Amino acid sequence: MHLFYASVVLCVLCACHMTTSTCDELLSSEDAEFCKGKLKVIYPDLVVDKCMIVPQRIREKISKEWGPPQIQLPSADEKKKYTLLMVDPDAPSRQKPSRAYWRHWLLVDIKGEALQRGDISAVELSAYTRPTPPQGTGFHRYQFLIFEQPEGQSLSLSPQENSSRGQNDVISGPLQSFPETGICRHLLRGLVWLDQWLQFSSSPKTTRTRTPPACCSTLTSGLHTLCGSFLSQF
Repeated sequence: MHLFYASVVLCVLCACHMTTSTCDELLSSEDAEFCKGKLKVIYPDLVVDKCMIVPQRIREKISKEWGPPQIQLPSADEKKKYTLLMVDPDAPSRQKPSRAYWRHWLLVDIKGEALQRGDISAVELSAYTRPTPPQGTGFHRYQFLIFEQPEGQSLSLSPQENSSRGQNDVISGPLQSFPETGICRHLLRGLVWLDQWLQFSSSPKTTRTRTPPACCSTLTSGLHTLCGSFLSQF
């Protein structure tokens, strides 16, 4: 088992014919604010602890084979509980994100001591769904976010929120019920990685790839709008 990073940006290196472009070259300054901290997301045969683009062969495993990753945050307080949210702010596409912050996974009541070890057992409010960016929609960001739960409180979903994963409902709704400064006070770590659907022609000599957009567009809603510079403190 291997690890990811918490407030880092993970760009999934699809077998693109790109040069040594770094993740920083693909990310806006707002996105880059997520690239801090020590959160680790653990898939088989893959460790992501820095900004990177994941190879195509690995991307296919994430999209088609592997189940939910393990999550580790060594700095978690063993006496506290946490909430994990995985979202795609670019659904169904970066150009028209009408289903922005589509919810891929939602866990609550994660014990801090288990989060330290990366061996979490928690209440699953939204079952894990693999990242599968649609053909022709370019790069998608997949964000892993850890929230410290206020003492004595937990997140729950209404029937309406539970019936749809793509209405930005958890970020704009239940998480905002956390007290004091709401979502921002309790957002500890975030991880972003980029993925895209690639098409290869049948001819081995004419592999086609889709060029990543220039410096992936900025976050225009959701977490960055809510938290702004708060994220840069981590």
